[in-house]
Amino acid sequence: MVVYVDVGVVGPCAVVDLGTTDKTREQFLDHLATMEQKFTVETYHILQNNCNNFSHDVANYLVGKDIPSYITGLPNEVMSGPFGAILRPFIESMQQNIRDAAGQQRVDFGHQSTSQPTSTSANSTTANSPPTNIAKSLTSPVLNTSSSNRVKIVNKLNEFALEYKLPPIATPSAPVLDDVLVLCLKLPSSKVFPALDLLRLMIVDDVKSCARASALLNELLHAHVIGQPTHSRGTLLMALRCVQNCFAYEEGVQEILSKQIGNGSATAGVDDVLLMDHLFEVLETSFSVPHEDVRTTAAALSSNLAGTNIRFPKLSLTEEQCIRLTHILSEALQHSDNIANEQIYHQLLCALGGVVTADPGAREFAAALGVGIVDTGLVPETQLLAEEVRALISSA
Repeated sequence: MVVYVDVGVVGPCAVVDLGTTDKTREQFLDHLATMEQKFTVETYHILQNNCNNFSHDVANYLVGKDIPSYITGLPNEVMSGPFGAILRPFIESMQQNIRDAAGQQRVDFGHQSTSQPTSTSANSTTANSPPTNIAKSLTSPVLNTSSSNRVKIVNKLNEFALEYKLPPIATPSAPVLDDVLVLCLKLPSSKVFPALDLLRLMIVDDVKSCARASALLNELLHAHVIGQPTHSRGTLLMALRCVQNCFAYEEGVQEILSKQIGNGSATAGVDDVLLMDHLFEVLETSFSVPHEDVRTTAAALSSNLAGTNIRFPKLSLTEEQCIRLTHILSEALQHSDNIANEQIYHQLLCALGGVVTADPGAREFAAALGVGIVDTGLVPETQLLAEEVRALISSA
């Protein structure tokens, strides 16, 4: 397999030989089908989920190798520089224009898929249609698809499995979900980071994986986050990313909103507690930590959670859940570190706008709280969001 770097009218600047694959054409086509939901018009992102990410994932499957890091790492390098904050709003605007122009088109690899992150228009048939900018921000979920070398992850997991006398993953190039879930549940919290990293990728790969993972979220959270005296930044971060991706799909949302802990479960002692209650507890914790990547993921999860009422009207949050989420978001919006981070603040506004649009009780609650919304020093796109959210709350 070869990778052509910077192809132009005169040909590539470099050709990188990654090796030879032993996969058959049929195996490759089957694998492309599992990627169908990860690479669509709705999930495409100029910086985070583009053709280079696709090439990276394909290379990992075919030959177990990454494409050069100077390709995949270029967006982060650019955006972390002095011009990153200036470029971001223009790039995001371009991104939305691409989606608007493409409409509902999606890549079809010749396989049928039961579900995918769903887009609806701003004229959604929900009881309360959100204003334009809120609708644009919430109709497509925020997926965490940052690339990782899966073979390396599996090899590390198998080292941990041997250390703790757990069943290893038999095929590093094609791990089985059940094997990964066992390691997620059985490994100690200090070692579970790579298992959760692999799980959040598998959730995006396949809808069935999403549903299975969502059904076990309560056990995962109790094993490594809820009620734990200490947990690492990495464990909390990856747990949040798994939940974030679960909320991108209808199957995941359905499992999460209906899931209760039954008698005899691995988390006995917390019977009849809704999984949503535990997710809210994790969110509250996450917004108060000093780690920016954790708070960024918590904001993205909140956006996906609030967008549920728009993308999946039949699976809407209850009024009690909407009010609790409103309280969490209101607190997070007052955090100075969140105000200083444009990405976090933007996602928090999206989430609050979505939830107060969907539920009149949440809107009245936000008005009673007197939620403070910063309206100076924001990029134009976030400024418009702030104005829409403030107007919604004022209308209560």
